[in-house]
Amino acid sequence: MTHSDFVPASRPLLWDVRSCDEWLSRATLSDARQACQSLITLLQELEDAPPRQTQFLQILERLREPLLIAQEEQAKKFVSKPLPLGHVDSTAFVQSCDLWLALLRAYRRLLRSVLKHGGGEIAESLPLLLQRATEYTGELISTHLVARHEIGDWLWQGLHETYGFAEARGLAEVPVAEARARLPGGSTCVAAYVRPLLLELANPYGLTQREVTLTRRWAHRWSHKVRLTTNAADPGGFAADLVGNSGAQWTAADAGGASLRFLDTKEVLRSLKSRLKRLADGTAPAELGLGRDCVQPATGELLQTLFAAWGQAPRQPTFPRRPGAFNCQVVSGVADIHVTLSGGVKPEEMSPWDYSRHDHERMHVFQRTLQTTAKELAQPAIEGWETLDESANGFRLRRSGIGARVAHRQLVAVRPHAAHQFILCEVRWLMQTTEGALVIGTKAIPGLAQAVEVSAASNDPLRREPFVQAFVLQSAAEQSRTILLPAGWYLNGRPLLLKLEGESVRIRLDSMLGRGYDYDHAGFSPDA
Repeated sequence: MTHSDFVPASRPLLWDVRSCDEWLSRATLSDARQACQSLITLLQELEDAPPRQTQFLQILERLREPLLIAQEEQAKKFVSKPLPLGHVDSTAFVQSCDLWLALLRAYRRLLRSVLKHGGGEIAESLPLLLQRATEYTGELISTHLVARHEIGDWLWQGLHETYGFAEARGLAEVPVAEARARLPGGSTCVAAYVRPLLLELANPYGLTQREVTLTRRWAHRWSHKVRLTTNAADPGGFAADLVGNSGAQWTAADAGGASLRFLDTKEVLRSLKSRLKRLADGTAPAELGLGRDCVQPATGELLQTLFAAWGQAPRQPTFPRRPGAFNCQVVSGVADIHVTLSGGVKPEEMSPWDYSRHDHERMHVFQRTLQTTAKELAQPAIEGWETLDESANGFRLRRSGIGARVAHRQLVAVRPHAAHQFILCEVRWLMQTTEGALVIGTKAIPGLAQAVEVSAASNDPLRREPFVQAFVLQSAAEQSRTILLPAGWYLNGRPLLLKLEGESVRIRLDSMLGRGYDYDHAGFSPDA
């Protein structure tokens, strides 16, 4: 329900902070899902029967801490999960968005009343209202980003508009004190405005779950170091348009435009550079204020990524992409890719323990029954995707209909239009659009793929280890071969038995070349 103005109810649901504390003492907030639902219900009821403005604002501020805790726990269910989200994850995402929206409506209602009438009970609270409205709009945007969902134009417009109000009234840098400070000196509208911009520039669609969590934490912690200016030094910088409908874009210094706000990230970059130097000298990440859960070398690699994302112009692709408005075929899942490349079929006589996670997801997506699935699953699931563009490095693809779930760094096989064979690729980023389509960016894994089988080598002739599916990649340019193994199989120096074209040979793993969601990429040599 949307209210155009603030009219207190004669019998409000809650009437002051004390009654809010009594409600909190009765509410069950230990479970994140139940806490979010209870808070959504409360905010909706307060929307219909609000107390006076002063008491309403005090109640909203009292609810802030338990609400942020519930949202933090709820986000763990959908941050950087495979797309499309499963039922539980999708429900958590929708519920989290609903809670941010309910809270945002409450603050915007109070803000609208102050801006419209210019006075009233809470006129002196205008900096707080502007900061909270900016912050919660940014949190709603961040929730979409970490769930790998596209940001609607209306969300960016709302963020720019709210910050624009604060800047026009000279309140953008007025600190808002908090009982539990999250930023040095309190929070400001500028800091709240910058956080989602920094997060989006880091491309969360292409980060792992851990990387997204750390990036969000650091963007919140360092946002107060960013300054907004109306101009930039040559050749340009990242700028947000206050009348636009997108995040920050790389903009030339002479672009002009009164609505452009350039992000001055020099202090943030200086801080990143200092931390990278100290990490290289052996300082532990925890000693640098990065968090006790940070480890090397992953922390340093992420900081390098953020240094480039927040301070350097986007790199032009090495291989120019070509637009392609045609369909291609995509196979996901190691088992289906192996069957597709080998030209065989999966066993038709399947027991319950023979179904992989991928098979289970296919049964859920396509609503197949156990009685009819075994024969259908004997054939690989080859999906039709639309090619948005392509290059020698990979493809950008879109799927509008239903299909298998896709994870970040997952192995997929792609056959472009009119091609004779599939190309093994890794999913480097993925996003669900506002229309529900799935868009992915893939990077081709060099080499011609051949389906093989491997097993753990044993010197005991009476002990036979089962064979599992794998792929050998032959690089024509380097005349070398590598192998893709199931995830977790790589161990330096590990001997394996490789079944290739009906013959079995012993090999030894000697180098780790990469690790994905469902595979290990390794170098190998003959084991004499």
